[in-house]
Amino acid sequence: MRPSRFWMHSPDPILATNPGCRTDCAARPFHRHLPGYRATPLHRLRGLARRLGLGGLALKDESKRFGLNAFKSLGASYGIYRYVAARWRESTGTALSPSAFLEGKATEKLGRMTFCTATDGNHGRAVAWTARITGNDAVIFVPECMVEERRRHIEHENAEMVIVPGDYDAAVETAAVEAKRRNLHVISDTSWPGYEQIPAWIAEGYETMFVEIAEATEDERFPPDVVLLQCGVGAFPASAVTWFRRRYSIDSPKIVIVEPLGAACVLAAVMARAGETPIDVGDGRTIMAGLNCGTASRIALPALCQADAFLAIDDHYTRKAMRTLYHSLPGDPQVISGESGAAGLAGLMAILEEAALAPVRTALSIGTGARVLVVNTEGDTDPRHFREIVLD
Repeated sequence: MRPSRFWMHSPDPILATNPGCRTDCAARPFHRHLPGYRATPLHRLRGLARRLGLGGLALKDESKRFGLNAFKSLGASYGIYRYVAARWRESTGTALSPSAFLEGKATEKLGRMTFCTATDGNHGRAVAWTARITGNDAVIFVPECMVEERRRHIEHENAEMVIVPGDYDAAVETAAVEAKRRNLHVISDTSWPGYEQIPAWIAEGYETMFVEIAEATEDERFPPDVVLLQCGVGAFPASAVTWFRRRYSIDSPKIVIVEPLGAACVLAAVMARAGETPIDVGDGRTIMAGLNCGTASRIALPALCQADAFLAIDDHYTRKAMRTLYHSLPGDPQVISGESGAAGLAGLMAILEEAALAPVRTALSIGTGARVLVVNTEGDTDPRHFREIVLD
């Protein structure tokens, strides 16, 4: 097992401008119109909290969101809606309601669109799903290493799939080039110079998840003391950091960004922004496929720099976290968590177990009495590999 890498700093309070503002978000009313919308569960893992010596452990379970096995539909659907609504306003001078969008009125007026994106699996499936239910089309660019089961999920949404030699970053580059050549509409959750608005809308869509968490804890003291968030290009944790800092304050809660050691692009990027000598991004070897990204989203970095700690962990911990959630302790629910889905809990386990991470434990006050929140961002998106891990 490779030792974890970490970096800590004092966040600059540029986002903590309005503590105590409302918990709602612009995306939530839209999501309520989607077929099958309901808040996903917030599990209290009391048995595991006791075992880990914590005051409480809550897990937001996104594995059943819209039947798509991951949280990405929140961002993809909202990003597409905002993109189409902007074109609708340009054409008609009026606002496009969520119901009109979902009933296909925009498709009737503007014509059938073809959306495209690059993906390691979950985001591409979410884009394809949104395109299908709104009467549009999708072209999804995937790296050649993506497992067959994730490809089948995308094909099930009637999307065209393009397999790209190389890794996720190669798929992102190819999607951008082919979008221009084929007149496709790019719906990417990562950003680059000149392409920033849609990734910002996608990140805003993820805030619905945190509104649901706040609603589920109305009868409790909230926010938690520590939140651990898994990170790929950075859109999801940036959304969470923005929401928590806007809703509460710069130091409540403490926020930890968790990445694989093999793909620590955000850890490297935030260290570079701070003038530190960054670690290597990694060699791309990790079972956390949804987090296997070599380049951080540039628009996510300002928000991510408001986190308190950045942690890169070995795959050993995510395997352990997957098994722990599947073989639940008495009184705790069983949770089906994929390799990327378990990364938040995996980061918590690393912090509690590794002697070299004692400074992180101390700085974040992770111990007896601490209330911790993690998010299971995906279920068993690769069922064969999932079974190999949890039944090993």
